[in-house]
Amino acid sequence: MKPERLSTAKHEGERTNMLMVDFIRSITKQRKTNTKAWHVMIAKVEGRMVRLKYNNKWTQILEVDGTRVATDMSNTTVKQWKHEIRDGIRSIPVGGN
Repeated sequence: MKPERLSTAKHEGERTNMLMVDFIRSITKQRKTNTKAWHVMIAKVEGRMVRLKYNNKWTQILEVDGTRVATDMSNTTVKQWKHEIRDGIRSIPVGGN
């Protein structure tokens, strides 16, 4: 099933199958709304079920198809943080491990 291209998410919660670029845009926009708050995003991203809990550039939970993905607390730039999320999601094959 080909992921559908969606506009940026306006609120937290579950989404239909998103492209990686749209998921990253959504969490970046959400992060900018309040960098001191915790945010949660649950979405299907390119065929993988993703659960993400984060605060600014720190990811507390990144879970892909039920598998926890290790994250690094030392991200100093938004670019590093976005790469960590993208690479973490792509580290789990579609359909789980």
